[in-house]
Amino acid sequence: MDKYDAVTLARNLLADYGLPSWDVRLNKNKRQLGVCKESLKRIELSEHYIAMNSSEKVIDTILHEIAHALVGVEHGHDAVWKEMCKKLGCNPNSCENSAEMPEGDWRADCPTCTKVFTRFRRPKTLSGFYCTECGPVKGALVFKNLRLKYKQRVVQAAAKHAGTKNEGTKQLMLKIF
Repeated sequence: MDKYDAVTLARNLLADYGLPSWDVRLNKNKRQLGVCKESLKRIELSEHYIAMNSSEKVIDTILHEIAHALVGVEHGHDAVWKEMCKKLGCNPNSCENSAEMPEGDWRADCPTCTKVFTRFRRPKTLSGFYCTECGPVKGALVFKNLRLKYKQRVVQAAAKHAGTKNEGTKQLMLKIF
């Protein structure tokens, strides 16, 4: 499903469920599939989520957010909200564990169980983290930037292509990438 189809479908479903004055918008969230903003009468969907997941999952997320709109966000994921999800025909869980979302630039692998941990922002310290399943000794994590080498190669290639070794140009290229 493309993002325009998702927005059209969400608007149609909102109207079908008695919420025609509500709006639907796309956002760039990488960790949140969708969100109901009751005070703004708006549902937002992640462009990344729509692009990386099946139509069935996207429809389920739209219905999930409509359930929040119908019962009120003060209900969170309680029994009232779950009952509304059942009426709408969507999964009454608070989050979708099987959703595909982009990984962050910062990554650490547990040396014992090989579980992958990612972050979108640089952690304040790169060490001192550990896998809770393996413990602080066997599961010590060290975060590394996955895109740093890629960025350096791009900057070197761009500087070479431009025929300059100007530090200002290199810094500008780093900002772009």
